[in-house]
Amino acid sequence: ESKINSIATLLDPRYKNCYFGSVDAKEKAESLLLQLLKAEVSAYPASRQNSLELVDDPGRCDGLEAAFKAVQQTARRDHDGDAKETEEDVLKSFLSSKLEHSCLAWWQKKEFESKENKIHLALCRLAKIYLTPPPTSTNCERLFSVAGQIMDEKRARMLPENLEKILFM
Repeated sequence: ESKINSIATLLDPRYKNCYFGSVDAKEKAESLLLQLLKAEVSAYPASRQNSLELVDDPGRCDGLEAAFKAVQQTARRDHDGDAKETEEDVLKSFLSSKLEHSCLAWWQKKEFESKENKIHLALCRLAKIYLTPPPTSTNCERLFSVAGQIMDEKRARMLPENLEKILFM
C-alpha cells in the first residue's frame, strides 16, 4: 500500500483503521500519521489565545486591566484544563471513535469545534491535505490516451500484465 493511501484511509472517518490488510500495515500507517501530526503541530504557530501572556500577579495591574487579566487567566485555565492532551491522545481518540458516514461534514464539524485546540486543528489540516481529490483528471486522461495508442489492433493479443509494464515505463 502506498503511504498516501494509508494516511488518507486513516483520516477518512468512514474507514479509519478498519480496512487494513494486516496489523503491521495498520501500525505503520498510524505511526506515519502520528509523525505527520507532530510535524504539522510544530509547523504552525500557537493560536492567538494560547500565545497570550499570563500575568503572574493580576494585582500588579490597575483597575479594569487587572480584572480583565484575571478573567483571561481563569478562562485559559478552564480551557486548558486538559491541555496536556498529546498528539498520541488526539490520534487515539480519533481512531477509536465511531465510524461516520459523511467525510466532508464530519471534518467541517470537527474543525469548527476545535478552533482553539492546535492539535485537533493540525489533524483537520492533514485531512484537508490527504483527502482532497486532484482538481483535474488530466493525468488519468493522459494515461488512457497512451494506453489506447499502445493497445491497438496489431497488439490485441497483448497480456494485461505486459500492457501494465509498458505503461509503467
